[in-house]
Amino acid sequence: MVCASWLPAARAADSSLLAQAPADSDVLVGINLKQIRESDLGKSILAQVGTGNPQFQAMAAMAGFDPLRDLDEVLIAAPAKPNPTAFLMLRGSFDAAKLSQLAAMGGMKSADYHGVKIFNKPEDQSGVSAMAIIDRSLVVGGNQAGVQAFVDRRGQPSGMKADLAAKAAEVSKANDIWLVMHAAPAAFAPESATAGPMGDLVKSIEEATLGLKLGSDIVLSIGAVAHTAQDAEGLAAAVRLFTGMAAAGQKDNKQVAALLQKLKVGTEGSTAKLTLTVSEADAEAAIRDAIASMGQAKPAPAPAPSPTPAPAPGSDSGVVTLPAPKR
Repeated sequence: MVCASWLPAARAADSSLLAQAPADSDVLVGINLKQIRESDLGKSILAQVGTGNPQFQAMAAMAGFDPLRDLDEVLIAAPAKPNPTAFLMLRGSFDAAKLSQLAAMGGMKSADYHGVKIFNKPEDQSGVSAMAIIDRSLVVGGNQAGVQAFVDRRGQPSGMKADLAAKAAEVSKANDIWLVMHAAPAAFAPESATAGPMGDLVKSIEEATLGLKLGSDIVLSIGAVAHTAQDAEGLAAAVRLFTGMAAAGQKDNKQVAALLQKLKVGTEGSTAKLTLTVSEADAEAAIRDAIASMGQAKPAPAPAPSPTPAPAPGSDSGVVTLPAPKR
């Protein structure tokens, strides 16, 4: 398994959410927004994105819900298959009446299911097409069958794989944003997408984890368990090659080149490990620049004037002489 004990400690994911993730889950993604809000970087992002954006504030007022303030934790679960339907669990503080009104305005129909109002789009059963407000602190979303199944097992464990839940608890305790993939990444892609040498590398991965921890340093960590130690060395070598090529191609952007050079790649047995550490000041500057660039809309170029066609040979030069009126 991928070891996360070398990362700084944090608050683990809500165990009640993990216990109720769908039983067929093979990948879990978690975002601890409450913890992010309490970090210096999170406070800086809130100041730039939330309070300084009138459109965002107007939308939050209409929904009766500000995700930057009211959302505490997000858990996303999905099975290992191409184009899976994700299941979302949102923990926070919700205004049920305003959310219901917003869902209706978005064209969702509501129906009572075992005492819970489920909103869905009957004509669209692909992706996240249904949602339910379980109570003032929990909203779930997915397809209609998935949401109904969640309502059926309210408060009861779903029977999700115990080793997946244990790994999610371990990785989430060390990170603010995290991912645990308890399946080969190739299982999520069609066979044609994993052809060739790169496809062979992807197929050699059995499971993976990713974590992002905010603090005085921002630490990104990725672990990939391969079939063998030799496969792990192959993965690490490929990453070193690609990052070296990418850094060499960033001659005009020294900041990106320096960032790529900070990436540490190594192996431990059959696990390939990648770690990137960035100072909070550098991360804050990069985010500030990105937000500023998004707000600078470039004007569309003026259309080029249509060329004036040249007169045909032997034709008039364009001066029209009208005949004198008859008397």
